[in-house]
Amino acid sequence: MPWSAPAARLREYVEALRAIWRCYEQRAPLAYAGEHYRFNLMTPEFAPKASGLPPIPVYTAAVRPAMIRTCARVADGVRLHPFCTRRYHLEVVAKEIEQGLAQAGRSRAAFEVCGGGFVITAADQAGLEKQREAVRYRVAFYGSTPSYRPVLELHGWGELAGRLHQLSRSGQWKQMPRSSATRCYPTSWSKPLTRSSPPKCNSASPASATASSSAPAPAHSACPTA
Repeated sequence: MPWSAPAARLREYVEALRAIWRCYEQRAPLAYAGEHYRFNLMTPEFAPKASGLPPIPVYTAAVRPAMIRTCARVADGVRLHPFCTRRYHLEVVAKEIEQGLAQAGRSRAAFEVCGGGFVITAADQAGLEKQREAVRYRVAFYGSTPSYRPVLELHGWGELAGRLHQLSRSGQWKQMPRSSATRCYPTSWSKPLTRSSPPKCNSASPASATASSSAPAPAHSACPTA
């Protein structure tokens, strides 16, 4: 498949999808023409009856700046990758969202940000450490992807991203989280949490995780947060 700019293709995908939905709901002619997608035929056999419901919200995933801006321009929300750290969110994602919204003349109140980070839980510290190692492998795997390199570079770990990529190219997947370099970042990104007391209104419901409660509870850890 020939390569094409992903941000432009994503923008057209969302626009085309909404054009099709407008055709369904408003019986408007289907006439979307872009560089990557073209739709101009909607036969009665394929057009469902109007539902009368509000438009379906569209959320897209994004990591790099161009995709984040595109998402803010055309989508209703962004699904952040678990690999997105708190610092990357504050210093990169938030800025690009504001820029994309401004380009489209949209309000921040109309755009939702969700997702991001890893959360691990266990009944005790030993279980927590085991789960942490599983997340360490996942973080190393994502870190080997060139498209996600900006996240590591923001933390000063661009060289580590290069080494992880080379390990992936040589098929040394299990070596990535075991190397001395890769063992530093999940720990430095993690923030331990404890579980708060169960709500009084429903003592059987799961308790929410907080960073301040001292109530005894299974161990939790959120990663990454730095």
